[in-house]
Amino acid sequence: MRSRGLAWILSALAPLWACGDRKTCAVDDDCDDDRACFDRTCLSRPTAPITLAVEVDPAAGSRFARRDHPFVTFGNTALPLAVDNLIDVAATIINPLATAADPASAVRVSAGAPSEIGGRPPPVAEIDAISRGPGQPYEVMVPLPERWLGRTAQLKVLPASPLDRVMAPATLPVTLAPIGVFVLPGPAETLVVEGIVQSNTAPGDPVAGHEARLLVRGLTLSNVARTDLDGKFVLRVQKAALPAAAGAPDTQVRVELRPLGPVPIVMRVPFPGREDANLGQLRFPPAPQPGTFVVPVADAASNAPVSGAVVSFSTRLEAATGGEASYVRTAVTGADGRATLALLPGTSAATRDYVVTVVPPAGSSAGSLCAPSYPVGPASAPGMPPRVGAALLLPARIVQRGRVLAAGGAPAAGVRVRAVRSSPLRSAAACSSDHDLSPSETTTDRAGAFALPVEPGDHRIEVEPGFATALPLHALASRTIETSPAPLDISLPEPVLIEGRVVSPAGDGLAGARIRVYTTSAAASLPGGALPAVALLGVALSSVDGSFRIALARPP
Repeated sequence: MRSRGLAWILSALAPLWACGDRKTCAVDDDCDDDRACFDRTCLSRPTAPITLAVEVDPAAGSRFARRDHPFVTFGNTALPLAVDNLIDVAATIINPLATAADPASAVRVSAGAPSEIGGRPPPVAEIDAISRGPGQPYEVMVPLPERWLGRTAQLKVLPASPLDRVMAPATLPVTLAPIGVFVLPGPAETLVVEGIVQSNTAPGDPVAGHEARLLVRGLTLSNVARTDLDGKFVLRVQKAALPAAAGAPDTQVRVELRPLGPVPIVMRVPFPGREDANLGQLRFPPAPQPGTFVVPVADAASNAPVSGAVVSFSTRLEAATGGEASYVRTAVTGADGRATLALLPGTSAATRDYVVTVVPPAGSSAGSLCAPSYPVGPASAPGMPPRVGAALLLPARIVQRGRVLAAGGAPAAGVRVRAVRSSPLRSAAACSSDHDLSPSETTTDRAGAFALPVEPGDHRIEVEPGFATALPLHALASRTIETSPAPLDISLPEPVLIEGRVVSPAGDGLAGARIRVYTTSAAASLPGGALPAVALLGVALSSVDGSFRIALARPP
């Protein structure tokens, strides 16, 4: 009986030992004068002022707007942090290129001002606008933060379908006022590129219904035109939206053509330059009808099927006129690890080679794969089962094991550990490319241990404790993780508690606001006026009276 009682006492005292000298608590009065109760733990308040950047975003649906506080000095008392009032700005938008023949359609109007916190996306207000008729101006009330009045902002107008066939997206630098008239780019500010698509089987015959657009680094900047009965298309793009060296290889400016039929070939045409241009006659290469192929994907170590993997096939097609043509198809493997794709087949005499990439789900033990030459033969005869291709065997990911420990040495259970890639995937080198890969992440067990599957290469390890806990966010500098890495013990820094209160401009507390705390930007801006990027230190939601508390890593 005595041993059971001793065991109970020891288990009751365990949380106190785990906190080191930070005793457990229920309210602030349970803590010493220089400490406060947070997550049942007495945490120290700052002994010296701490200057941080704070982003305050009110709850959705309120009549308040996000406000950035680039320099906030926290001490041992709660600071009030105000948000902005939302006001409606009356905007009239005129398109000099509009005609009565344009299809009726809405446009998405957005306005954004640069963030006052370096590296953060600008706050943006968006609303749809509809004109009174074809060729008429758009009139809309845009809800904007009151503090933006008089500031320079970016006004973006994005046409919806079918208007986007003739109207290009536009971006304007504007000075915001309660009432504004904004004129979109006219003929002098617009680049026009046109061309004619002809049949690849009957040269000289026009082809209608093909889609054309101009892209910069993968982003569509022109209207999305379709070829007419004469095979002609006309693209319009705002000149100011083009990079200064448009046409240079590193700017990735291109005109892209896509047929709307059953064979989705993409033809990329070299960009003609910053002046109006006629691309002349363009022809897609001849191609066979796609056939259905099944491609198994498995873990090379266990031969187990890998489900949820993204499989991409790409092949270049010869004999295009005026550009380079390729055929790309993507599919996701099912529970049986098989991907079903419509591929252009080869023949029994000559297979067709594809470049293949496979990206497994973030938590998979299997790694990514790039196959620079995957041969595809003839398709199955009509009515027969699809042809099954050679299996794609994925290498195993490296497992980085380790522990996360609180500042007092106790295991930190239930915290998220994430590996963020900081170098190109080595598996993609064979394809002379890189591909997206979600960060690998896992959660520590009761002993603070984790096993994190990662691709070989350089990674930044991030530790994210649960929301509203007494453990701070933490990140390790980029590190190289190779085969059989040594165990990694991550000791979280000593936390310090900051607190504040989110208030309206009238001083009333606001519940449900999201607070993000960052390191401050350096006083000097980067070239072009940009602020240096900041690091996230903590996140919180304001309570009923607007108050919040966040445990941060204690500054050195």
